[in-house]
Amino acid sequence: MLYTVNNMRTVIVYQFKSEHASEVDTFCKEAERRHPGFAPEKLDTDSKEGANIATLYGVTTYPAIVVLRNDGQLVQLWQGLPLPLIDEIMAYALE
Repeated sequence: MLYTVNNMRTVIVYQFKSEHASEVDTFCKEAERRHPGFAPEKLDTDSKEGANIATLYGVTTYPAIVVLRNDGQLVQLWQGLPLPLIDEIMAYALE
């Protein structure tokens, strides 16, 4: 599911079968609870689109959260743990 806010796309790229998968799932549920309707798009690093996003934006550490304009321009990138604050992501996603 593609989720956009104010023409922004928020994507989390991570390995679905990894030690950090449950932390990412919990993070996404909390983000949606705190900001109804906001659900970052989750992509597996093993999927074609997940690998493409990682390559295109220079992701080297997972999980990675990428905020993009609808034209594909990078707005903000966070890599690895700990995950950023939900409100920090929202500040960019609502820009």
